[in-house]
Amino acid sequence: MNYGYQGMAELAFLLAGFLVVAIGAMGFIAAFAIGATKGGRAAKRFTVVWAYLLLGAVIAVAVYALTSGELGTFLYQFGVAPLAQMVVLAFGWTFIMGFMAIQYSNGRIALDEESKQNA
Repeated sequence: MNYGYQGMAELAFLLAGFLVVAIGAMGFIAAFAIGATKGGRAAKRFTVVWAYLLLGAVIAVAVYALTSGELGTFLYQFGVAPLAQMVVLAFGWTFIMGFMAIQYSNGRIALDEESKQNA
């Protein structure tokens, strides 16, 4: 029941995209460690920089997919639906991880400010 999807393994942009999304989404976890050791502002700075780096990497993979012709091959062999599913899942995962990191950073900034006022 794999409908010929094993051919996806031959497309380098899918592996690159998977690695970029996996490393990018999990990289937001570092904001929690940075916030605990260096404070909320450092965690927020890291989160913003990481998000821009992730965006750049995703754009690089998309440009590679377009220029190499692999995207056209993918769309011809498998259609739009599998690509749309992958994009939605990748966006959802990275958005949720980034959102949690930003929310943590904002909360940590508020906590840091409150502890400075109480000291």
